[in-house]
Amino acid sequence: MILPRILFLSVIFLCDLALSAQVIESSGSGRWNQTGTWVGGVVPAAGDSVLIIDGHDITLRSVQACEVIIIEGTSKIRINAGNSLTCDSIIFKLTAINKTFSADVRGNALWRANYFQADINSDNSSIAMLGMGRLYIDNDVNIISNAVGASVTAGVPLICRDLTLRTLTGGNGLAFAANDSLFTRDIVIDVQGTSLSANTTMTTSSQASVIAMTGSFSFPQNSGQVISSASKGILLLDANASLSDYADLQYPTIEIRTGTCSLNTDILNSQFLEDITVDLGATLFTGGNNLTIQQGNLIVNGTLSMNDGDSLIFSGSNAHTISGTGSMIIPNLIVNLVASSLTVNDSVIIREELSVLNGGLVTNDLI
Repeated sequence: MILPRILFLSVIFLCDLALSAQVIESSGSGRWNQTGTWVGGVVPAAGDSVLIIDGHDITLRSVQACEVIIIEGTSKIRINAGNSLTCDSIIFKLTAINKTFSADVRGNALWRANYFQADINSDNSSIAMLGMGRLYIDNDVNIISNAVGASVTAGVPLICRDLTLRTLTGGNGLAFAANDSLFTRDIVIDVQGTSLSANTTMTTSSQASVIAMTGSFSFPQNSGQVISSASKGILLLDANASLSDYADLQYPTIEIRTGTCSLNTDILNSQFLEDITVDLGATLFTGGNNLTIQQGNLIVNGTLSMNDGDSLIFSGSNAHTISGTGSMIIPNLIVNLVASSLTVNDSVIIREELSVLNGGLVTNDLI
C-alpha cells in the first residue's frame, strides 16, 4: 500500500532530522564562524541548538542561523553592521546572582527569532539589548522574574507580536526599559508577588521612545506601572487597541491613529503628561468608563464616543485645552483644577451635566 509506505518514509525522515540536530556549546570567546569558539570545533548551522556558556563573548561578522540559542549568565553577543542572526527561539537562563548579558546589535544588523524567553532566577541580574540595529521577534516576548532587582533594557528597536512582563511569587521587582521604539500588539504587565515592594515596571527614558500597539495594554493583577520620563515617549494605538485594567499609567503622549480604541476600565490614576490625540478616522470609545486627564490636553480630530453616564474629567494643576476638528459628544464634563483653567477650542456637546468644581473654564462659546 502506498499510504503506509509514505508514512514510514516520513517517520524515517523526521527521525533523521532530529538526529542531525546538534547541541553545540561555546568553548570560549571568539567569532561565531571560527571552529575554536565551539566545543569539538563544530561551527553552529541552521537546525543546531547553541548554548552560550557563562563568561563567553561571541561576535558575528557574517550572516548566521541556528534553531535555538540558550544564553547562560554573564556573556555578550555582538552582531556587526550588515549581518544577522536568525533562530527559532532565544532563551535566557539566568540562575546565578549578579549575572549580566548584553547584546550589541550594530548599524543595520538584525537579530531575528520566532520566540524570546527570559527566565531570570538570579538576584540583581540584567539583560541589555543595545546598538543601532533591530531585534525582530515574529511571535511572543516573555520576560519572567523570580528574583530581586531583575532588569531588562531594550535599547534597540524591538518588534514583536506580544510582550509579557511578569514577576512571580518569589520575585521582588522586574524593571523593563524601552529606550527605543517598541512595536507590538499586546502588552501584559503582571505581578504575582505578595511583597509590598514587589512590582513590575515598564519605563521609557529616551526621546526616541515610541510604543506602537495594535492590541491591549493590561494589568491582570491590578498592579504594575508604565512610566515615562517627563516629555519623553509616545504611546501609539492602532487597529482597535484597548486600554484595560490599569494600575498606574504615567505616559506623556497617547495617540490613537486608526480604528477604535476602547477603555476597559476607569483610567483614574493615569497621568497623561502631555496630550491624548485621536486622529482623523480614529475613535476613542470610553465604553461605560471615565477618562481623567491630569496634566495634558485632549485633541480630537476623529471621534470621542462616550456612553451615557461617562465622564471626561480634567484635574491637576496645569492648564488644559480641548481642541481638534472631530466629533465630541460628552455626557458629563468635570473641571477640577488647581489654580488653572480648561480652555475649549472646538465644539463640544454636553448631554448631561457640566460641573466646574475648582479652577476656571473658558468656553469660547463652543459648549
